[in-house]
Amino acid sequence: MKKEELLWMRFVKGENEALGELYSVLFEPLVFVSFYLVKNNDVARDIVGDLFVFLLSIEVKERKAKWKEVNTVKAYLSAAVRNKSIDYLRKTKLHLSKIEEVLDGSITIEDNPFFDESLMLLREEEKEVFQLHLDGYKNEEIAQKQQLTEKTVRNKLSLTRKKMRTYFKSLLIFFA
Repeated sequence: MKKEELLWMRFVKGENEALGELYSVLFEPLVFVSFYLVKNNDVARDIVGDLFVFLLSIEVKERKAKWKEVNTVKAYLSAAVRNKSIDYLRKTKLHLSKIEEVLDGSITIEDNPFFDESLMLLREEEKEVFQLHLDGYKNEEIAQKQQLTEKTVRNKLSLTRKKMRTYFKSLLIFFA
């Protein structure tokens, strides 16, 4: 029997220290599995670490009922890491789609707690144009109010959206 299987059996029986040893043996290979999907080493390491914390939180009685039939520990944990990585990607994609909704106007951006902070990225004229846009003014009306061409208004709004999109995506990476 492989070392991983022996450690797993000890862990299932209630020896939590065995999970620590298993972590030492399998951490890097499992990070590789996650990294293949998420393409971010820190995120991959977090996913693997979170899996081991979750395993440790399971009561011994439940471990025995749930995992006594696990034959290949490395394959089982690799599948769990793969699934957690896919969940992470789905969650991130969902957040990105929400950002797109905000930037496309489906959801009001003012509802975002980081909205005021994101406005600091904009120059004063960009803020004014963007605020008029949020207030419902059409590009032609904004151009008249700001004494700009309509094309300049479109360009400023496009640049503003790009800056804010970049800012909100960086927040996702930070909080993910």
